[in-house]
Amino acid sequence: DGDQIHTTINWEHYDHARSAETVEFTTTSVPEVYWRVVVAVRDRELAHPGRPRALTKLDMPFQHVRKLHKSRATDRPIFVDAQGGVEYEVTADRKRKLGDIGNAVSQLGLCPRLVHIAEANGSPLVDGKRPMCSCRARPKPPPEPAAPPGMSAKGSRGSVVDKADKADGGRGGRNNRKGAAADKGGAGGAGGAGSGA
Repeated sequence: DGDQIHTTINWEHYDHARSAETVEFTTTSVPEVYWRVVVAVRDRELAHPGRPRALTKLDMPFQHVRKLHKSRATDRPIFVDAQGGVEYEVTADRKRKLGDIGNAVSQLGLCPRLVHIAEANGSPLVDGKRPMCSCRARPKPPPEPAAPPGMSAKGSRGSVVDKADKADGGRGGRNNRKGAAADKGGAGGAGGAGSGA
């Protein structure tokens, strides 16, 4: 189409192997944008054995990439895959066809913020900024439960009682000592009465 196209691949939104890496490039070629995004996503997907093998064939689920047949002439741009040297042609020849990238990312279950493609004036062709992030939240430690009345956060009722005794200045301890002294005095008086008898 002749106008510049800005592409950003934000690997922080590749949920299976997040990294701070961001790939950005600008070109006027729609097929080049399509090819570079397809190969980048394909390579990341195939690097993880646990991922579905939907990309074992490069043209799935990206519908505008197909293997070049030597027996058939083509006037479309041809790209050589670095993995195996296979030649592919890209049939995406209009900006609107770049929207297929967003659909493919969705089919693969990837975060819609992974890829953002925009025209020179900022109009998104594949919007990777406004959609809600679908990455799994990083695990956070569970919050400490609130202590119910009369219970400490650790669930130790005894420790709360001890703290309450300490908070009242140990009056419980003094009361106990007074009680013990009274008992002792009573015992002494009883002993004296016995002696007098």
